Amino acid sequence: MALMFHPVATDEEIAEVARMADEIWKGYWPAIIGQEQTDYMVEQFQSIPAITADIRERGYRYWVLEEAGEVVGYTSAAKEADGAGRPAPNHSQTVAQRWPKRLFISKIYLYPAARGRHFASRVIEFFEQLCREEGLEAMYLTVNRKNDLGTRAYLGRGFSVAEEADNPIGEGFYMTDYIMVKEVN
Repeated sequence: MALMFHPVATDEEIAEVARMADEIWKGYWPAIIGQEQTDYMVEQFQSIPAITADIRERGYRYWVLEEAGEVVGYTSAAKEADGAGRPAPNHSQTVAQRWPKRLFISKIYLYPAARGRHFASRVIEFFEQLCREEGLEAMYLTVNRKNDLGTRAYLGRGFSVAEEADNPIGEGFYMTDYIMVKEVN
């Protein structure tokens, strides 16, 4: 069956993604980064105001993922290219210098029942095709260094670790990530 990518644009669609984010995040991340940081990050980066700003001010595109009538998650990315784009805050200047035309994959989040069903691989394939269509040289993402499942999945899809980053995000919290990149032919 085909995985469908439904673009998110309206206030109602944004609210639905924020609701999904709250559920997905609070069911997965507390075991890795703790409840307090999870709650903080949902409010700062996955809430209605944050998603709205991403779409309307920062050039991010969001999609709800659906297969056979079942919503399985959501994804988001932003083009960083042709001198107009710049790395997302606290991201790799090295990646920006080596690949001036690139896609930042901001989010790939799936419901628990959707994990292990190769949806993340299909999302990566979608982004690879998007990169080809838009003339981008590479795509990159960040993954928490304690997220072994995510790290293994991206390595298995041809990403490599470009560097490690420890970035403060406020309230004494840090994002301790791998910055992973994959060139696109």
